[in-house]
Parts: sequence; C-alpha cells; structure tokens
Amino acid sequence: MALTRSNIFFIAFLVLLVSVFLAPNTYIHELFSYERFYNYTPRVIDSEHDINYIGLHDRGVEHFQNIFYAEDTSGPNRFAPPIPIQHPPGTLIDATSLGAFCPQGVGGPPLPFQSPITNISENCGNALGSAADQMFQPDGLVQQAKANHQPIIFVAINYRLGVYGYATSKALIDKKHANVGLRDQRVRRNIAAFGGDPENMTAIGQSVGASSIGLHLTSYRGKQGVPFQKAMFVSLPALLLKKHLTRRNQQSMMSGATGTNFNIMSPFMATNTANVARSLDCIPENSSPDSEETLLCLKNKSMEEINKYAISYPEDAKPRIGGP
Repeated sequence: MALTRSNIFFIAFLVLLVSVFLAPNTYIHELFSYERFYNYTPRVIDSEHDINYIGLHDRGVEHFQNIFYAEDTSGPNRFAPPIPIQHPPGTLIDATSLGAFCPQGVGGPPLPFQSPITNISENCGNALGSAADQMFQPDGLVQQAKANHQPIIFVAINYRLGVYGYATSKALIDKKHANVGLRDQRVRRNIAAFGGDPENMTAIGQSVGASSIGLHLTSYRGKQGVPFQKAMFVSLPALLLKKHLTRRNQQSMMSGATGTNFNIMSPFMATNTANVARSLDCIPENSSPDSEETLLCLKNKSMEEINKYAISYPEDAKPRIGGP
C-alpha cells in the first residue's frame, strides 16, 4: 500500500495517542503538566555589557533578585556616592535569591506595614533584593497589568538609610558627598536589558520613599531633571510639589509627600552624625565633628559599632505619638 504524507502523519499521531493512553499516569502528568509548559528558568542577556542573568519563574511572573548596581558601600566607600559595579565581560549572575537589607534597626516589634528584619549588610546596593517585603510583592500587579494589555516591569530598590545615606558634615559637603541615599536611587542603567524603557519610568514611594521622590523633584530647584518621568506618592500631602511637575513628569496624587521626612532633615542628620562620631571617639582633641580626621575614623568603624549609636539617637529624638 502506498502511503501519502497525510497517511504518515495520521499514523504517527495515532501511535502517539496510543502511547499516551498506555503510559503510566505519572508520565501523562509530566507530559501535559502546568509545570512542563510554564516552569522554566528565565534568562536575560545584557548585550551592551556582555552579562547574563538567571532568574526564577513563578505563576507567570519572572523574578530577577539581588542584582547589584553598586560596589560595596562599607569602609572607604561609606558615606560616598555609589560606585557603579563593573562586571567582567561574560559574567553570569545568579539572580534567584533575595539579598540583604541595608543597615537599620533589628529585633523588637515591627513597625506598621513592615516585617521584622534579620539580615542586614552595607553591601546592599541591589534591586529586587531585600526590598521584596511582603507588602510590596509585585506578582498581582504584574499579572493584572499583563491581563490589561499594559505590561509593566516592577523594580524594587535598596538604598542607604539614616546616617549611612544622609550623614552630613563640612568634610562631606566639601567632597560633595551629601545625600548619598538619594543617589542610590537609580535603575536606568540596567532597565533596558530587561525590556524596560529608561525614558518611561514611574517612581512609587511610601513614607520615606515618598519623601525621596519629593526631594528628587525639588532638588536643584527642579532645574536638573529627575531619574523618572512619572511619580506616585503614598504618604503625606504633596500639593506644594504640583507646580514642579511638567506634563511629562506627571504625578498621581495618592496622598503625596513633602520631602521633609524627620529622619533625613539636614539639622537632625548633622547632629546625629556628630553624636555618632563623639560616641565612637572619632573627634580628636581640639578638633570638630566636621574634620577630615573624624570622617576617616567613622569610615574605619564596623557597621555594628555605628549601628549601636546611629539608631538609638533617632529613636530617642523622634516625636512621641500618643503621649507627652
């Protein structure tokens, strides 16, 4: 009997069908399972810098975590602007696990909307690392955006807090090393490799994050641009910032922020920086907290030594709620 191409296709399909029905149930499940079609290892190739990233896939969302964009900010890099990390060409980055939190208070009861913190490190200059707090899990948002045919890329960033990000003294100001916590807030360099548009970015900030957005918008009197095109505030009134926004720098008025968060106000941080230095014996005799010697001494202290005083002072100085 002569076999045509359609006959051969039908026989092959029939053999496959019979094989499936005769196969064990475990094989059938493996062949047609959700995991076979949807569980895979996502990869991103940054051709500009010759870097490969390996991520995780979970229920239709690709996760790339703990991606470092800056060198370790401890030691000589403490209180200094972030230094962009330079990976050797051909580097393969495992972005499948969470990173550390930037230095802050540990232990004790968590604040509202925050989780207890157990893992802190100054080497925390990453995106989608410890910023992945339960409150900010992006999966639902990403899935809904895709269903609405308006897909997004969600990026959560780490940036230095408290004295690590906003220490101030004459020595730091002379070096132009003030407000380094704000300088940490950059994602433009890597976003294009992940399919994002560096010219169409929306910043969303809650609490001190909202204050950071306000400070970006008003820095340099709004004349030097900001690292995003749109902003959403999730804290405090921001009506005073409306005049700083052009049509391109749109703002969604979700409460807003004034950019005057208590913990990063200049007079407070100057006092905090001096108190930490004094407590750690970093102010030489007949010298001042503003000296280069004091700054060098603070850079040589361990994170644990600085934390001992950098956190206790703001806790004692902050306005009390519900009492005298």
